[in-house]
Amino acid sequence: MTRTLTKLASATKVLSSQSPRLGPDAAAGIEAMFQAWRDYQQVHETESTKREEIRARSGVEITRLREQAQLIREHFAMIFSERRDNFDKSFTLLETGLSNGDDRQIEAALTLIVTLVKESPIKQAAETMRTIKERVPGQIIDL
Repeated sequence: MTRTLTKLASATKVLSSQSPRLGPDAAAGIEAMFQAWRDYQQVHETESTKREEIRARSGVEITRLREQAQLIREHFAMIFSERRDNFDKSFTLLETGLSNGDDRQIEAALTLIVTLVKESPIKQAAETMRTIKERVPGQIIDL
């Protein structure tokens, strides 16, 4: 296509110099059309390259987001499982203290329960997400 337009532009220049009916405006018009086509080709190539880069980055980002979502799911499962176990142990300790009439055990169990209630698993997850987001590539995060 480029060769055809180049030949057309050259032929128009020759014809315009030889034929008074064509004149310099015809050659200039063909030359402008050729330049516009070259500009279009350059923009097309640039935009195609950008689209390819976007596709490549989107695949990487989608994979990264899926892995982060899986990590957060696992983190929540671990946190809530651990909390459930701690609450179960605390209430078992409380029940044992109540059945034995052991005030120290009752107080210890209630202290543990209050401490667990004050902890926020959502806040812990938010801190984990922040740590993941701010991590340096290659850094290993201990959850």
